[in-house]
Amino acid sequence: KILHRIRSSPITFTNKAVSELRHRLQVLLPGVAENIQAHTFHSFCLGILRENHNFFNLSRFFNIADEYYQAEIIRNFLQQPDEEPKKIKGILRGIANHKTKQVPLRNSFMQDAHHYYKNALLKNNSIDFDDIILMTNTLFTLKPDVLAEWQGKIAAVLVDEFQDTDINQYKIIRNLAAIHRNITVVADDDQSIFSWRGANPENIKMYIQDFRIPAGGIVQLTQNYRSSKAIYTMASRPLQQTDRLFPDKEMRLMGQEGLPVQYHRFQTIEEEAGFIAKTIKDWHLSDFDRRYSDMAIIYPRHIIGEAIEKILLKEQIPCQMATGKSILDHPAIKKIQAYLRFVQNP
Repeated sequence: KILHRIRSSPITFTNKAVSELRHRLQVLLPGVAENIQAHTFHSFCLGILRENHNFFNLSRFFNIADEYYQAEIIRNFLQQPDEEPKKIKGILRGIANHKTKQVPLRNSFMQDAHHYYKNALLKNNSIDFDDIILMTNTLFTLKPDVLAEWQGKIAAVLVDEFQDTDINQYKIIRNLAAIHRNITVVADDDQSIFSWRGANPENIKMYIQDFRIPAGGIVQLTQNYRSSKAIYTMASRPLQQTDRLFPDKEMRLMGQEGLPVQYHRFQTIEEEAGFIAKTIKDWHLSDFDRRYSDMAIIYPRHIIGEAIEKILLKEQIPCQMATGKSILDHPAIKKIQAYLRFVQNP
């Protein structure tokens, strides 16, 4: 009965994680789960902005500028339709760092680019993904009545992958839970690897201080189901040299010993791609039951994938590039989106 009266709100980072949360809630709390909101940060904040669009001089149906549209704005600013994507991304990164991390714009060119970009979004009734978080934070700061409304709507907050939150996301969470102080976060300080894109691992310390979490209120999850002992032992070595939040934390490994970890360092992408191709060919030639179709290469950047594909074809190793593109990137879908945007905002 209590749960029926409480509107809880778990917040996480990806749509996949939201789907998993909702599924588990339905299994664990049948008949109650529909009262619990589960959102990504951006979807949660977007709903708030839609209700308060007038505060920012936007229509209720404002647009979210995707990467393609952001790049088009910068191309128009440069007046170079064929400008290199790398340069455009660099400008957009500089604007994003200025907005989210207060990094100064380094010269008059970047200042002009930022001014043009901001006005182009406003003119076309649009905001970008960074604005969703920043504007919600501004709204809660400048409109106490709106903040009080949402503090009354939500009686409990759970934040997943908390080590990946940035300072602006933390301010939103802190404001939401400031009255009832009924907040739980799930975090692993050892997995805070996204500071390069704004994540602030210091949020964990601030959370403990701001909400006065006692030592007994911190539950350490110490069972590792994913990694072999060899992998964990190697991965944990650098952590011993860092300022860990819980330096005495000891993990219990549920996996097997596993194969030894190999470490290779390369001077160029091409050198790395050559090593990968040779390794694959050696594996296949040493055991013909080990088919090429049983092998996969995972890489962090498209430029690496392109170099690998090039040398695999040269070595006559059959391969298929899994581009991982969203259905929203399909040309037909892009045309439909463009048409709908035109109808909405001629």
